[in-house]
Amino acid sequence: MRRMELHTVSTPKISYTMTEAELATGLSRASLYRAIARGELRRQKIGKRTLILSEDLRAFCGGGLDRLAEALARATQLNRRTAE
Repeated sequence: MRRMELHTVSTPKISYTMTEAELATGLSRASLYRAIARGELRRQKIGKRTLILSEDLRAFCGGGLDRLAEALARATQLNRRTAE
């Protein structure tokens, strides 16, 4: 009988487990679940597993920078108004 060897092929990930998403983003599990609850991050349930598609995770992280910039702009405007 011939022995089959398994070769690992490097393929891009199409989804992340919650633990992988934590490691990839540097965010806590709780932060990711809060983003899911707010509708900012989509998730897929497959059985008991929660998966996040890579495109959704990338969109969320990119959108995070936009939200941060908007929050900083609002804070700057409020500071200017209170200083007047």
